[in-house]
Amino acid sequence: MHKLSSILRLSDLIPLAVEGEYFSVPQLLLILNIYRLRWQVYPYLTGYDYKNSIANGCFFNIGARLAKYTNNATYAQHAEKAWDWVQGVGLMDANWNIYDGAHIGTNCTDINKVQFSYNMAVFTLGAANMYNYVGSIP
Repeated sequence: MHKLSSILRLSDLIPLAVEGEYFSVPQLLLILNIYRLRWQVYPYLTGYDYKNSIANGCFFNIGARLAKYTNNATYAQHAEKAWDWVQGVGLMDANWNIYDGAHIGTNCTDINKVQFSYNMAVFTLGAANMYNYVGSIP
């Protein structure tokens, strides 16, 4: 996995910054989590091999909200990538069910179909913010 020093490359920070402003806490959280969308942060913790909906949903939500409030397309692109990954891997199905997660050892094919309301909430909030940012449903 990427080390913190490789995550915080200057080229990653510049396009995400709002010109003339300091980074806010949500902006830094988005930057720090670009490569860390797992259940656990450290490899020695149980669950490090698990990618789940809430981690990706929070990332999606932060990206969508930052896109809306800063009008910075880079945030929207990160939000879209998170949404597309969750759909593509099968954590969100065609009926908008959002499942808990899957293990990277199986290339995320072992979907845990447990559902939690907070997953739906975070994706709904992010989708509403993306709608407000874009102005329509694509």
